[in-house]
Amino acid sequence: MYKIFLAWRYLLSRKIIFLAVGGIAVGVMALIVVTSVMGGFSKEMRERIRGTSAHLNITSGDSYFVPNFQKVIEQIKSTEEVVGYAPRLEWGALLGSGLNFVQIIGIEPLLEKNVNAYEKYLSHGTPLEFPEKTWNNLPPVIIGNQLKYDLDDIISLTTLKLKSGIPVPVRQDFQTTGKFRTGMFEYDSNIYIPLKTAQDFLGVDEGVTKICLTIKDYRNVESVREQLRQKLGSLGYFRLNTWEEEKRNLLRAVATEKNINAFLLFFIVVVAAFNILALLTMRVVEKTKDIGILISLGARPYGIMWLFIWQGLLVATIGSVIGVIAGYTLAYYLNPIEDFIYHRSGWKLFPPDIYYLEKIPSEINYFTILIIVIATLLVSLLFSIYPALKASRLNPVDALRYE
Repeated sequence: MYKIFLAWRYLLSRKIIFLAVGGIAVGVMALIVVTSVMGGFSKEMRERIRGTSAHLNITSGDSYFVPNFQKVIEQIKSTEEVVGYAPRLEWGALLGSGLNFVQIIGIEPLLEKNVNAYEKYLSHGTPLEFPEKTWNNLPPVIIGNQLKYDLDDIISLTTLKLKSGIPVPVRQDFQTTGKFRTGMFEYDSNIYIPLKTAQDFLGVDEGVTKICLTIKDYRNVESVREQLRQKLGSLGYFRLNTWEEEKRNLLRAVATEKNINAFLLFFIVVVAAFNILALLTMRVVEKTKDIGILISLGARPYGIMWLFIWQGLLVATIGSVIGVIAGYTLAYYLNPIEDFIYHRSGWKLFPPDIYYLEKIPSEINYFTILIIVIATLLVSLLFSIYPALKASRLNPVDALRYE
């Protein structure tokens, strides 16, 4: 017990200890804030990807179009766990007179509503539907926010139409009847048109390239996929991919960025731990006489070693506690703080027109905080070992010779 008491006395005897505590606190605070914001971004991105994707997507394994897609839909309907389906026709096209490549997606709005949440991303709260007739009798389209057109604008699309199996260039005008914004460039550059209009435009009769499914409980997606594989085996070769599999690279990229940021910021804690190393090494030199007296009074080298290790752990613990409190508070009140800065200086820390988010996403993960604190304590313990060993190996005669 005397080791902790003496360690505390030694720490309070020099004000420089507050610099080491402050370094640990800043490092822990930065890690908590950054991991919370990156976790919020990751969650927001997953929700947006999920909101624009179906649980399960069926595509052909050996051709561009789904073979026997009407029979495929019949098998889908007979699968109990499936609660929604929607056929799609996806195709590439050039927008306007330039080389602006876009993806056109033919959909049936009533069916599409059952497999994704696109409707909540539509501007002005408009429903996911196409009018039967536009003011100039042009086919209607719903466009993404990245395409710089307004409602009721006329756009031209150029693509290759299959005529007797031969691709032929074709150009057609459409009228924008709706706009949407998901905040993800991949989706906000798409154009949605009625499925039948898309089939006529591309000359594919009743062809579709994908069938999207929603199941009752996503946790059962593997069993549903296996059921459908068995049912569809006689109709052709199909690929059945979940939305997570299709967006695997994007989700990995976000997770990797989060881990890299945390790894780089952890070096703040490492630098603070070097301060502990320097501080304790200096304390060993300053307290040589005290160490000699303690050893001569019967203190064992093991006890002397832990006397200095406890000093490093106390610095790390106090710094971690302060860092956790400050980091949690900052992460929790990040948006009010950002609003305060904006009203005081006019500077917007998080412009919504760039990130397409109304507020800074922040998700505080208590397990992550625990990992940060444990890692901080372990690094501090590691950097406390050298000066502690140096102190424990002092010879009491040498320590008191010149005193």
